[in-house]
Amino acid sequence: MKNPTTDGVASPPWYAKRSFHVVALAIIAIVVVIEGLVCVFARENDYAWHFRMGNGFLAGDPYRNLGSWYTVGRAMLDGMIAVLPYHAGRALCYLSAVAMTALGFSLWHRMAQCYRPTAKATALAAAILTCVLLFPYIIRDLDDAGPQLTLLFFLTMGAWCVLHSRSLFAGGWLALAATFKTTPVLFLPWLIYTRRFKAAAWMAAFLVALNIFLPSLHLGWPGMLRSNSEFFQTARNSLKNDDPSQNAVEPSRPQNQSLTMAIARYAMTFPEGHDLKVDHPLYMQFGSLSPASAGMLTKGLTLALLGVLAWRFRRRWGQKEGTEDIVTEWSGLMVLCALLSPLCWLQHLVLIIPSIFLSIRGWLADRDEGRVHPRWRIAALVFIGVVVLLLQRDVVQRDLSILILSYKLDTLVGLLAILLAATLPEPQPTDADVIPMTPDARHLVTRTA
Repeated sequence: MKNPTTDGVASPPWYAKRSFHVVALAIIAIVVVIEGLVCVFARENDYAWHFRMGNGFLAGDPYRNLGSWYTVGRAMLDGMIAVLPYHAGRALCYLSAVAMTALGFSLWHRMAQCYRPTAKATALAAAILTCVLLFPYIIRDLDDAGPQLTLLFFLTMGAWCVLHSRSLFAGGWLALAATFKTTPVLFLPWLIYTRRFKAAAWMAAFLVALNIFLPSLHLGWPGMLRSNSEFFQTARNSLKNDDPSQNAVEPSRPQNQSLTMAIARYAMTFPEGHDLKVDHPLYMQFGSLSPASAGMLTKGLTLALLGVLAWRFRRRWGQKEGTEDIVTEWSGLMVLCALLSPLCWLQHLVLIIPSIFLSIRGWLADRDEGRVHPRWRIAALVFIGVVVLLLQRDVVQRDLSILILSYKLDTLVGLLAILLAATLPEPQPTDADVIPMTPDARHLVTRTA
């Protein structure tokens, strides 16, 4: 029997051992099966709402008895699922979300190899630890059959296609994401800002196809125009709202973790009986701005955040194709798609998965190479773990969990995820980086003692 010490070969760390991977993946598989049964047969939630909207689309009126805050194209996509039996549709969406999440981890690892080559065992451990750290977010979304995980995959494919200079496919995936949920339309001006004009043009073209041309084939031109008019009226009402404590979608709730609600929480004082006032002795209020002043503050801080990210992720003139900072750029922007939405429930924050995965991956890679990882990044991950795993309704009493949610700690988690993404190391341009590489184009040399 060989002795690792006498042979001069370092024993792999616990997270790189095959036994850890096998046990962890077996547990994940069991959880996926159990959660699948719960999702398909024991839950009535957002999927049921979208099933009704899909049936409305098939009947020629997507928004009958429902709110018009989703695009007409999303109603069309819901209609494609509504043709299936209810439980069969839930099962299909659930299984698709699980498969797309697994594939998404692989794609983010392969994209990250451009700036930080890492062993596959280390990347797999990072994916497992990310699932553990964000388990409550992930399981909440899987209860709904995984719509936010599906959105995450659409955005991931957009990043993959942009990195590989496939403008047509990038535009298609991003248009699908912006149709599925409105806030990813943020990527259209971002593509223009970063001078990815072909991808921006294709995204605009696919948005027209998905929300005007294709729906009109079923609704007819008048029905399509009427439905789009309802949607844009809701969007205008949302944009015109000067009170950040309210939204045009539904009554305000303390559980909403959107950036707008977080700023309102600390900038305003809510009277007794207000939807956001929590009846609890530990509930404290801070600012006393008027709704109009708080609204101006919200817009100012949001624009400042966008400005900082625009400066951080600016694309330099003359920069070679294939050396863009796609990994750090898009993993941060994805989080904004959740935080800038009028409604941001905890399950929406699965969009921080790439940022957390890349951060843990970098931490483990530093351990592999004997480097000291920045302590503040480790502290940020620990804080995220405490908030996500411990300060939620399955651990603390329900009333206390609502109080905690009212302090918008999960919004802070999202902002920390953006910070972690924005401070990832930039890719180091090499001749190999100029041309997009296959997964086997780089090989790592395992460290020996």
